[in-house]
Amino acid sequence: MKNMKKKISFALAILLSVSVLATGCKKTEEEGSGLTEATTAATTALSELTQMTTEETTTAETTTETTTETTEETTVETTSETTEETTVETSETSVSETSETSETTIEKTWSETEIDEIMYVSNPCHARKVPKYGAESVGQYKAGQKVRVIAHTDTGYYKLEDGSFIHADYLTEKDPTQTTTKATVKTTAEDFDDEEVIYDDDYTEEDENKDGGSSDVQPSTPSGSYTSRYGYKTLSNSEKQLYANIVKAAENMSKKVTVPDGLLSDDIMKVYGMVYNQEPQLFWLSRTVPSGYGSIRIDYTVDSIEERDALKSKIEKNAKAVVAAANQYSSTFSKLKVFYDWIVTNAEFSVTEGDDTCSISNGMTGGYLQCAGYAKTMMYLCDLAGIECMVITGKNDQGSSHAWNIVYCDNGYYNIDPAWGDPTNDHNSKYVRYNFFLVPDAWIVNDHLSVNKVYKKNGSSIKYFEPPACTKSSANYFKAYNKEFDSVKSATQGMYDELKAAIKAGKNVAHIRVTDKDIWDTLLSNDYAKAFQKYAKEQGNVSKLSRQKTYADGVLVVQYDIFYN
Repeated sequence: MKNMKKKISFALAILLSVSVLATGCKKTEEEGSGLTEATTAATTALSELTQMTTEETTTAETTTETTTETTEETTVETTSETTEETTVETSETSVSETSETSETTIEKTWSETEIDEIMYVSNPCHARKVPKYGAESVGQYKAGQKVRVIAHTDTGYYKLEDGSFIHADYLTEKDPTQTTTKATVKTTAEDFDDEEVIYDDDYTEEDENKDGGSSDVQPSTPSGSYTSRYGYKTLSNSEKQLYANIVKAAENMSKKVTVPDGLLSDDIMKVYGMVYNQEPQLFWLSRTVPSGYGSIRIDYTVDSIEERDALKSKIEKNAKAVVAAANQYSSTFSKLKVFYDWIVTNAEFSVTEGDDTCSISNGMTGGYLQCAGYAKTMMYLCDLAGIECMVITGKNDQGSSHAWNIVYCDNGYYNIDPAWGDPTNDHNSKYVRYNFFLVPDAWIVNDHLSVNKVYKKNGSSIKYFEPPACTKSSANYFKAYNKEFDSVKSATQGMYDELKAAIKAGKNVAHIRVTDKDIWDTLLSNDYAKAFQKYAKEQGNVSKLSRQKTYADGVLVVQYDIFYN
């Protein structure tokens, strides 16, 4: 009778397993929360600026079905100039620097991670008394000076051995006085139509001055590395044995897998799902969850070892180039940015869910991807670079399934979501967004939900494993590149600087992060939008700006898309 119940349980699991590993994530136009396709547009008029005499404004708002995201295009034609100050000043010097004040007592409001490293000053800069923007200057450094760094702060600064602080933007691990070459990787015509890919598209001068790395890096499948996986370590002994059996069978393309005694259908669903998600190198593993009694039969997406190896060879060829580009940098942050930029630049989001769109078979060959494909490609590259990474599955705030990554970078675990770094829009603009590049849980708690569960047809769920808490923010993109601001004044100047730099480089987006919702609202208000647009047009061949008004708790990225004549 007991055996009969087991057989019935396994038979039911077959029914429950259909599409159980499906990601089903949706993605849309200018998807700040990465969800659905835009459906409506409305045209409104902006209010006139206080000090402008005549302006005509057109605002187009795009509203998605499942998010609060809107895209507003603000076009301002100024017929006359006035010498009076406008509500928002538009010259570079209109927002003055915060005055530096001497502190008699220092209250430590930051945390430090100890390191011991020799670094170089990449550009002339000041050392600060405390690791905060506008803090008292206690020294001045020239480009090329060598310094000893003893700590990294969660405010984006390095601490020197004399106790002063220099922002990370001004320190590099390579001597900037040496002649270096900007790294490019060229893929084959077979893979990407002979497209030349620049990996440091949005890097600072500090990044461009880094060199080194090996051009003959030989990536290899991390065979046997599953024993060091974060999720694997949470399994029971019997579950670990099943995990190992599935991995070994997949590597040999064997279809029969022995199930250890005591494991039932839910256990098989859990372990198989973990292997499917956490072993991206096994790209030929089917999404269909197997079931059985005593043993299970697993399926593959290729018909032969020869077919698998042909695709594997193409994947590893491209991986070799990407890892070589990443290995020019010694920091984990820089390696992750190379991977992130490459994935976003080379992939296209797909609304169709399939074996290829959910794996590295498309992710590493420039194909269409669902969110699981983005996440697995990130994990695959991290495996090759020796960076701890895991695929996390869950749901977004609209209830659609989603997948992203958690990585270990410098001083702790961070969320990173390459799928939501790849925007789609109606103006055919291709760029990389960093809203979800190395962020803590607190910033995405409202749109990355129900973490690491597999859902069955009857509505119940099975937990894969509890992921590590992501509590740090110092490695966040906007903090690391000094693009985070805590006041309207500093954020306004920051946006002017971003617009100028973006337009000079011919880029389609300017974005910064602010620390408060009120600041976010202010910089995206009608008056500020018009002032930013006026300034942008003064820089050159700009026709208009488009403000992106997707609000995500904690992320608080102020973004303007740039359109050229």
